[in-house]
Amino acid sequence: MSGLAVRPAHEQGRILGLLAIAAVLGLVFGSFVGVLIARIPAGEDVVRGRSRCDACGRTLGIADLIPVLSWLSLRGRCRTCRSAVSPRYPVVEALTALVFAARLVLGFVRIFRDLGKSDGIATLVDKLVGGAVAGQVVVLTMGAVAQLLGAYAVYRLVQKQES
Repeated sequence: MSGLAVRPAHEQGRILGLLAIAAVLGLVFGSFVGVLIARIPAGEDVVRGRSRCDACGRTLGIADLIPVLSWLSLRGRCRTCRSAVSPRYPVVEALTALVFAARLVLGFVRIFRDLGKSDGIATLVDKLVGGAVAGQVVVLTMGAVAQLLGAYAVYRLVQKQES
């Protein structure tokens, strides 16, 4: 039998830990995607410049930049001027976290499918320690960053040609 529910507690902890890491990476990456969504159409630089409130211009502090949690704790409002902050930011962050975690789960499904009914847990641990699943998270992150950087480079080239 395979599945999270029938695994010993220490193995469940490893799997849940990897899922948490994937979700956190997704939140961070989703936060950057939110910056791209907001800044590229406005013609702003996406690499330089600090995040700020769209209404009052206040530079956001570290406590205001925690993906999803900051928006929830401030009830979707700026800490200073209390203007509404678009729900687009936490939605994009949460969806990206789900995509990262789902990709990791699909990696687990593939591993469990490959293991079949053999003595699987030792092989699973070997694959986890060997980096099969963790490697997928790294590859996914690197691929996503490369795609965004490529899109940004194309955007900048088009912007230069128009001016």
